[in-house]
Amino acid sequence: MSYQFWLTSAYLIVIFPNEELRFDRRDEDGRMLAVDFDVKHTNSKEPSVGNFAIYNLAEETRKRIASDAIGLRFYGGYDGMEKLLYSGSIERVINKRQSVDYVTEIRCGDGFREFTKSVTSRTYASGVDKQTIVNDIASDMGLPLKLGKDAVKGVLNGSKTLDGLSKDVLTELVPEWSIVDGEINIAAQGQPISNVAAVIKSDTGLLESPSITEKGVNIKAQIDPDIRPRSLLQVESESVNGLYVVQSIQFVGNNYGGAFDMNIEAVSYG
Repeated sequence: MSYQFWLTSAYLIVIFPNEELRFDRRDEDGRMLAVDFDVKHTNSKEPSVGNFAIYNLAEETRKRIASDAIGLRFYGGYDGMEKLLYSGSIERVINKRQSVDYVTEIRCGDGFREFTKSVTSRTYASGVDKQTIVNDIASDMGLPLKLGKDAVKGVLNGSKTLDGLSKDVLTELVPEWSIVDGEINIAAQGQPISNVAAVIKSDTGLLESPSITEKGVNIKAQIDPDIRPRSLLQVESESVNGLYVVQSIQFVGNNYGGAFDMNIEAVSYG
């Protein structure tokens, strides 16, 4: 699929305790509503950060977001076919005047509330499958679980008590995990979360020749909404050809005709 000549589109949904409000390309008065975004997903356990700026919201809406909003979902895509690019808990909102514009800046952390507040207190007997324990911890965090092949193996050798923040007890069992779009992702070291590879080449949005690094490649391309950390990539270019696993991906741009790019750091697979 080629994205290079497609019309880009993006919008936000801001989440309140009892309501969700969608902010797309027009505001409450029918004026064009501009949104800047800078999102970076990583395979780190720390919540991935999303920064957004919404321009010229009504004063009442700006104040309400600053005082009451708890979360945000961000969608982007081409020709009106948007997909989820980021989901997170709101950490900070700043309203400010910038020249002739009023700007609402929102900073989010993917799974921030669950990461910082979820607690696990459980005891298991010897021989319990580790997959069962991981399922229980995910339940304590209130997050769905996505596993790669052979991501969690083995049984307990002796009884075990887990008591503390869920993120810490999960790390005792599986050192490599992350929260992506409000979902716990676990894959074996160096392995993708799925064996289905996304193809990156000139006619699927590659913007520059990939740069070779010590462990893999850095890639700049137009946004592919389906790529995340631990995605498998088939890179095809004059300088690079091969399979890679994504370590981090940054989505950056706006919904009013400017950049709509992704910057990927990936390591060689196999």
